[in-house]
Amino acid sequence: MKKIILTILVLALSSITLVGCINVLAHKQFSDPWSNYEKATYSAVRTIHDKNADKTDDVEIKGETIIITERVNKGTVQVGEQVINDFTGTIVTVDTLFDDGSLMKSAVAFKVTLEPVASYKHIDVKGEYANTDPAKPTVQTSTIAYSSKKADYTSNIDGTTTTGQVKLDDWIDEPYYDNLMVYHIARASYKYEDDNLIFNALPVNVVSTSTNALAPLSLSKTGAVVPRDLTKPDGLPVISEDTEDDAEKPEIAENAIILNDLITISLNQTFPGSGKPLTALFSTTVLENKAPHNGMHAGMDFTEDRRLVQFTEGSIIYTLKAFTEIKA
Repeated sequence: MKKIILTILVLALSSITLVGCINVLAHKQFSDPWSNYEKATYSAVRTIHDKNADKTDDVEIKGETIIITERVNKGTVQVGEQVINDFTGTIVTVDTLFDDGSLMKSAVAFKVTLEPVASYKHIDVKGEYANTDPAKPTVQTSTIAYSSKKADYTSNIDGTTTTGQVKLDDWIDEPYYDNLMVYHIARASYKYEDDNLIFNALPVNVVSTSTNALAPLSLSKTGAVVPRDLTKPDGLPVISEDTEDDAEKPEIAENAIILNDLITISLNQTFPGSGKPLTALFSTTVLENKAPHNGMHAGMDFTEDRRLVQFTEGSIIYTLKAFTEIKA
């Protein structure tokens, strides 16, 4: 009898172990495909629409965005005014400047596991455009410092300062992320199956300072698209892969085709924004590193996948125009 009971216990424990292996925690399924150092430069176009039906009077404000993604090993990084020593992980900085003087600066640091450490965002947007959002110039700054079971934040909106704290569980038990990580989270949500790159929509929560709680971040693949000209300064026209009438598709040189996934990202918090979902185009094409194109497209290296080719935030479209990386 004792042997029978012991055998049952062993089988039960084995079953639990197997279930634990199969049910991998979502955050452990993320990858981190970026190189040790990446610098991506985008043309930025903000469309000013005065909320009437006539779009002929729309105004386009052009600018440039530089996103730098850098791995750090036991180094010092600065996120806004926060200096973080002995940091190992990734720091991402985003700097945007428009022709009208509007600017946006942000930085976010997160560990190798994608656990956030600190974030910073500052915007100074000109609003001297009739019947538009924002209706007047606005200056906003936000900082978040993550520590054990909490996120302390400070925000200043047009001179009014607010401080607060979001209480959290241990990250390993209930993972959370920062809003400024959304494109890297989307980029990390891919996996390979039989040599095919598959977008793997995973449940994700981001810290919301507006509700002092975690808010669900929704990521979904809504289609595949083909960019035609990465170098066009006024944005990247795309063609839906689902178009039934091939006659409607303009001819594209074979070595100019870069297949992409269109990923829709929905957030409960915008800073500031239209409340519309963000969208991101990630390249899924890997060009062979040999003639005729030698892995290059529009002067950029596409021998790796998951380049952030284009993204939209409200009325702003960002289009990749230069990309450099250091792998080691």
